[in-house]
Amino acid sequence: MKLNNYGWGIKEFLWLLCALAFFFAISIILFRELNKVTNLEGNANKHRSNELRGSSSSKIKTYIAIEDKMVEAAKKYKIDNLDDTVIIKLDKLITNGYISIVRDPANDKECSGYIIYNGNSNSKDYKAYLSCAGNYQTSDYNANFE
Repeated sequence: MKLNNYGWGIKEFLWLLCALAFFFAISIILFRELNKVTNLEGNANKHRSNELRGSSSSKIKTYIAIEDKMVEAAKKYKIDNLDDTVIIKLDKLITNGYISIVRDPANDKECSGYIIYNGNSNSKDYKAYLSCAGNYQTSDYNANFE
């Protein structure tokens, strides 16, 4: 670039704008690709990062359906009980009639679990944690919350 008494000319300014536009376009493309990759990984792990020992995918779907039922029961509970409960125990939902006793499809034993409610006035997020007698356990399950 040639600097004269008047500063840079229009030609140099246009080259600078083109270079900035190019880097901006590349950064947008990279950001979108990165976002796609993290969304794919996030969606796979968001709700269903579970440990399953010796069971088929149809059993996984059954456990996932149970977790979904737990979330629906917790939503009904939160509508009826406007308290600040963050951890809703499965036993509380069963006792109050929001859900029936949850049994392990593999051996018909009673399962335990809880739902964590992370929400405010703008958004509501429920995450079910289920443990079924060594056959299935949601990842990050914490027995202290039962």
